[in-house]
Amino acid sequence: GMLSPLLKAQADINVNHIFEARLHLEAGIANLAAQHRTSANLQALQAALDGMRANFSDDKPAYVKHDMAFHQELANSARNPVFHVIMAAITDLLREVHLRYKDRMEYRKLAIREHEAILAAVRERDGERAEAAMQTHLQNAKERV
Repeated sequence: GMLSPLLKAQADINVNHIFEARLHLEAGIANLAAQHRTSANLQALQAALDGMRANFSDDKPAYVKHDMAFHQELANSARNPVFHVIMAAITDLLREVHLRYKDRMEYRKLAIREHEAILAAVRERDGERAEAAMQTHLQNAKERV
């Protein structure tokens, strides 16, 4: 099946690999999302961000679910189904990473602020700012693992 090469490769995948791949992939996704997003995408992105806020103090699996939903919706907003497939494929890898995070409240607060910056740029259709905001978020997130 489609995922078998990914499964074969998983044994060799570490956190740095995931963040390097996401940095290149999701910076471009954020830029395209800013250009192509609809009002429905904005509503879904806002809902995911609200879900992160609502769950940031206690419920880790729910917080992670909303965090990942934000990134998946951003990929949907780019209007290229290839991104949707790629993001879905790395979602399971991401979940593993998220659940191993050194989990501190201040980290979640920072991540929420970083997602707010991404969403603000996407809302204003500012592709370059969205790309930069995503790069900042992923570079910071890598330091927080």
